[in-house]
Formats: sequence, structure tokens, C-alpha cells
Amino acid sequence: MKTKTAMLALVAGLGLAPFTASADSTVKFWYHFDNPDNPMSDLVSKFEAANPGIKIDAQNVPWNSYYDNLYTAIVGGNAPDAAMLKMHALPRLTEMEALEPLDERIAAWDGREDLWTTCST
Repeated sequence: MKTKTAMLALVAGLGLAPFTASADSTVKFWYHFDNPDNPMSDLVSKFEAANPGIKIDAQNVPWNSYYDNLYTAIVGGNAPDAAMLKMHALPRLTEMEALEPLDERIAAWDGREDLWTTCST
């Protein structure tokens, strides 16, 4: 489905926790940029234009409290649908079972050759 593929592209391309959206839905997305040249607004606008019916509720959470807020939201059952992550957070998020494997989705995705990866298995 086009919208699922497009959302997966955004998720995989930005290294976010996965969430599959369908038409007429809103995706809560947390990120952290402390610099004034925040590129996220443009990326969200492009994504929404390419995927009518999917709205991104992008929330720029302050860096100094980002991971505390994220971990608390996960434990409290109020986690965002997708979130920007740094590699240092992966062990804790794995331990919390807060991540979804993307292997099968990426393997079935026609755009997988366009992904840039830093490692291979």
C-alpha cells in the first residue's frame, strides 16, 4: 500500500521507531533539534504532501530532557508513534521492548535499495 510504504520510508530513512499509518490518521512524532536550522518542518510538509490523509504531529522535545520524557512516555503507555533516536538509546529501548523489527517490512519494500545503511548482516 502506498501510504504504508511512504511511512515506512520516512521511518526507515530517519531511523525512527516504526509506525505504519493509513489514510485519515495522525502520527505522533517526537524529535530533538536545538539548532535554528530545524529541517524537520520541511520534511514533514513533504511527507504530508506525498501522503494525503496522513498528518504528522511533530513535536520538538528539548534535548536535555528528550530521553527521560521518551522513556517515561513508553512506560506510561503514552509513547509517540515514531521518534528520532540516537544509537546510544537502542540498548535501553530494546530492553524495554519498545522497538519493532523492520526486517520483514524492509525486505518486502520496493524502495529498500534506496536506503543508506551503515552496517550489513
